[in-house]
Amino acid sequence: MRVLVPVLAAAISAAPLASQRVEPILYFGVRLPVGGELVVPVPIPAVTGFRSIPRTFSEAHGTVVGVSARVQLLGALGLKTGVAVTMAERISDAPGFTVCRKCATTLVSGLLGLAVRHPVTARLRVEAAVGAELIHLGGEVYAEPLDVLAVADIVPTRRFVGGTNASLGSVLSLRRAGAIRFDAQWRRYHITSRWTDQTYGAIAGTIESSPYTDLLLTIGWSPPAPE
Repeated sequence: MRVLVPVLAAAISAAPLASQRVEPILYFGVRLPVGGELVVPVPIPAVTGFRSIPRTFSEAHGTVVGVSARVQLLGALGLKTGVAVTMAERISDAPGFTVCRKCATTLVSGLLGLAVRHPVTARLRVEAAVGAELIHLGGEVYAEPLDVLAVADIVPTRRFVGGTNASLGSVLSLRRAGAIRFDAQWRRYHITSRWTDQTYGAIAGTIESSPYTDLLLTIGWSPPAPE
């Protein structure tokens, strides 16, 4: 068994790769947010006490780059694993209440799942996979508290969150040049945050986002199998 150098990943994969047990993949592409947002009840002074105004924080499009590998198991079944970095931005519907209109986010995710391949022609195969992800929340948004008022911040309750990932793609053999891939990945996760207040300490309760859903469209290349 021989492990090859990383390869570009996405949606069209190949026949020569069937002879190698470990298929490395290096890929890049775009991240398109499909759903999910964090709604923050921002307290403001009222005639008597305080009232709140909902402020919405959503995700913007971005880029993704990663390295993964497919380990051949039995027949068409394989084990899929890898690490990816997604760089995007978080957008607020109320820039006057936040430090920045757009704040950089960086998601570092590790994937583990199962993949099944089916040949279409001698050189073309389709592949479907499903698995779980462990995602680290980073970037400007998560490195520092997100200011929503002069004395109030929002911070995630934890930096690591779990997610699910499903993908559908294709692998096209380029013979001696390896294989080119095109993949569409569907990723779902959610984030729980909490208030911190410089005056009164933590405000009771947590703020949970609706589940974030990303569509990742990637393209890549795999090296030829060893002879």
